[in-house]
Amino acid sequence: PNQGNNVYIFPGLGLGAILGKVSRVTDDMVYTSAAALSGCLNSEEIAKGLIYPHISRVRDASAVVAREVMKCARRDGVSELPEETWNEWEEWGDVALTAWIKEQVYDPSPAAGRGSHL
Repeated sequence: PNQGNNVYIFPGLGLGAILGKVSRVTDDMVYTSAAALSGCLNSEEIAKGLIYPHISRVRDASAVVAREVMKCARRDGVSELPEETWNEWEEWGDVALTAWIKEQVYDPSPAAGRGSHL
């Protein structure tokens, strides 16, 4: 069976819910996560008829999904973050906010300097 939702949707949905300090996950946030994921496909993936980005880009896709879920939570009125935080993030723009989201995620690789060196 296809596990795309477990690999691509739920990590970004959960991350967005945590970083957005949401009180509950709305139906619109679930829909938004799917729409955001589809927007992560590049032209090569679309030409190949893929429905998910290549697995090598799953972390990037999850960050985009998280960003859009966070913004949706604000629109839905379920984010408990102060309005000042949202205003600051709006000034940053999507690229900078996505970069910040990526910085919040643990990277276990030795190259990241934080992972195990076993």
